[in-house]
Amino acid sequence: MGLILASGSPRRRDLLQTSGIVLKAIRTSDIEELRQEEEAPEAYCRRLAREKAEAVAKLLKAEGESSDWVLAADTIVALGADIFEKPADDLDAYTMLRKLSTDWHLVLSAWHLLKVDGTKQECGVCLSEVRFRPLSDQEIHCYISTGEGRDKAGSYGIQGLGAALIEEIRGSYSNIVGLPLHDVVTAIRSNNAES
Repeated sequence: MGLILASGSPRRRDLLQTSGIVLKAIRTSDIEELRQEEEAPEAYCRRLAREKAEAVAKLLKAEGESSDWVLAADTIVALGADIFEKPADDLDAYTMLRKLSTDWHLVLSAWHLLKVDGTKQECGVCLSEVRFRPLSDQEIHCYISTGEGRDKAGSYGIQGLGAALIEEIRGSYSNIVGLPLHDVVTAIRSNNAES
């Protein structure tokens, strides 16, 4: 299987490579990531993953690469109906982390595996729960100053310094990093065997 990762996330690339998945290329899409009015967090996340896969598949098809596969994903953090994506700035990051530190929150990663010629596709979404330990304003500001959370949904990264913010998780760790490996690798291997 020629697999193209439709994501610029180094975390997703590393997770796949650690699992023995060989990527043919990395191509990003330029779709607009805007939540539709009253769109539920899971539906929003699934739609973005699908639209990213379709956009990259369309580019590859135009280049004559119709036998390849595209894998796209999207990760969001949700607390109730509120969605926390990448922070706009440090104040936005502070607001997110302060809200997230009040209760369990969800990390949702949707993925979409699509054959460029459109004949096959598989998709899914994984939900994990995260609870921060009680955080002081000083701790939040110190974490923000590291810059680690600037490119991450919810303004934190569990695989780095952000691990110190977390008291407990329920569910898939790799999902919180950005890709539910069990589900995705199973789908890739299944479709590779059929190819």
